[in-house]
Amino acid sequence: MGDLADRRVLLTSARAELLERADAELRGVPGHVAASWRRSAAGGVHPSVVTTEYHPDLDFGSRSSAAHGP
Repeated sequence: MGDLADRRVLLTSARAELLERADAELRGVPGHVAASWRRSAAGGVHPSVVTTEYHPDLDFGSRSSAAHGP
């Protein structure tokens, strides 16, 4: 379980460093995670805010919506 705790500390500190400095190296962070964090930061996504957009004009009966259904 020590490995998991160590990994969590590494990721937490790397994320904090990225939030402070956009050019942080993010050593030890998997490439796909680092890329995701950088895309989010570049897109202006705030790390502690979750927002969802509601679109009341969506046509759920359309062929496109039906194709994307569950």
